[in-house]
Amino acid sequence: MKKSISIGVAIVSVITCILVMVCLWEIADLKQQISHAEHNLYSAIDMASVNTANNLYATIESLQADRDRIMISRDCTYGDIDAEKKTATVHWTFVPKEYRPDETRAVLVFNGKEYPMTLKNGEYTVSLPIPLFEDTVFSQVQLIDGDTIRTEILGWNLSPRFELLPEIFANFSGGSGFDARDGKFRVEQDGEITISVRHQTFDAPPIQAISMVEYIDGEEISRTDIPLTDTSSAISDTVQPTIPPMVGGSYENPSYFYYQMNKISEIPFGSTYELCVEVVDGYGLLHREWLDYFVVDSDGTPSYEPYSPTSGSNIYDESGNVLWSAVEAIYR
Repeated sequence: MKKSISIGVAIVSVITCILVMVCLWEIADLKQQISHAEHNLYSAIDMASVNTANNLYATIESLQADRDRIMISRDCTYGDIDAEKKTATVHWTFVPKEYRPDETRAVLVFNGKEYPMTLKNGEYTVSLPIPLFEDTVFSQVQLIDGDTIRTEILGWNLSPRFELLPEIFANFSGGSGFDARDGKFRVEQDGEITISVRHQTFDAPPIQAISMVEYIDGEEISRTDIPLTDTSSAISDTVQPTIPPMVGGSYENPSYFYYQMNKISEIPFGSTYELCVEVVDGYGLLHREWLDYFVVDSDGTPSYEPYSPTSGSNIYDESGNVLWSAVEAIYR
């Protein structure tokens, strides 16, 4: 009898130990959960504090910026282009937040110079020419009352070349044949030239003229006028021209012109050959885009110079001086 009681007590002790261990494990797990909960709570409180502080700082900065603002609204638009002077007119207007009609003067600052503005109907305005082929940065506007100067930073950057002038691209679709004999390198080309004119604005003046020009050693040897027609031949209907990448600006109104070409050119050994398309835009500026460019050595072997047929056109003045280089604009 005593033996049975001892066994029962031992079993109870074992069960009790197991239950105690389970309770201790559950207590430890509960403590860990409570610790994690406390950590998450404190993290949430810290994050909420940070967000609240950030929102407060942002609100303060916004209020400060609004307090320092001297303009209610502003606007900058383009006017006429003067191709001869290589400038574009801009009209700058802003409505002041506070001003004294008889006392407050306004000054527009760009490229390090100050330009007085005129007050009319509650707006300060100024019209002035800026370089056509350079970027212009309008840095700030000032309102001046006696010795008190209030300033607002602008940081506006204008690029008239990209925002006003067209981009010209040319592409040849067809076949070419070559052979060298009797001291000359012969090139036979049969296909179609596609000229893409991508205007920056809908009201841009139309293209004045397009020509295909050949040069040997920098001297013009032939010039062919290309009709301003938008009718493609069967070749370009089946072989679509490469779509050039945008170099800048927004191409809002593209136009395409086509010219069927079947010609043979002879280049003396030791000479440089260039075949290009020249386009006179609506402002009278000359755009030149290369279709072919290679050097023939003294043995009649051609070596093609590295150039990109999708880089866009260079722009020249009437004397042949480069006003704007597409390649330099892309890789500068």
